[in-house]
Amino acid sequence: MKFKDFINTIGLVLFIAGVHTKALDSTYSIVNKVRSTPGKSNKGTECAVAFNSKGKPLIVLWHDPDSPNKIYSASMGDPQWSFEDFNENTQTVSLAVDGNYVGDHLQCASGQDGVTVLPANDYVWTITQNDGSEATYMIQSGHKYWGLSSADLNTRVILGEKTGTDEQSWYQENLLP
Repeated sequence: MKFKDFINTIGLVLFIAGVHTKALDSTYSIVNKVRSTPGKSNKGTECAVAFNSKGKPLIVLWHDPDSPNKIYSASMGDPQWSFEDFNENTQTVSLAVDGNYVGDHLQCASGQDGVTVLPANDYVWTITQNDGSEATYMIQSGHKYWGLSSADLNTRVILGEKTGTDEQSWYQENLLP
């Protein structure tokens, strides 16, 4: 094998490994890649996943990177999410600050109306990095992917078939030093 071929092979392996990297264990804001719908208030603002209430679907709120809490949310608690390895392929996504549910360990789970938050029961997700230069991820359970039907305030985080669109692309803003 020529040295150049060897280097190209190593580069390809590293590229493929990087494409399928899962998120690191940490505490994050989960932000959708799509900006808010044109013509709506806060036009061009990103949407971040917020805790709605135990047993209710997750929703998105406006993401404000300059806000100390990162999100415009007076009533829904501090929407921080903890990613933890469950096994080598899957992770749990848990509410890091439980608001009124102190003592409950709440995890994101598949619900009838999309992604919901329930008492912990080893609900797991496959979180893999998308192709491309941006560090965005897809979050899925089986063949169902987290997504938005629109990037508007209070839109539910839904589960659907893979579309490959930005509505199913998320990035994690690390909240720990």
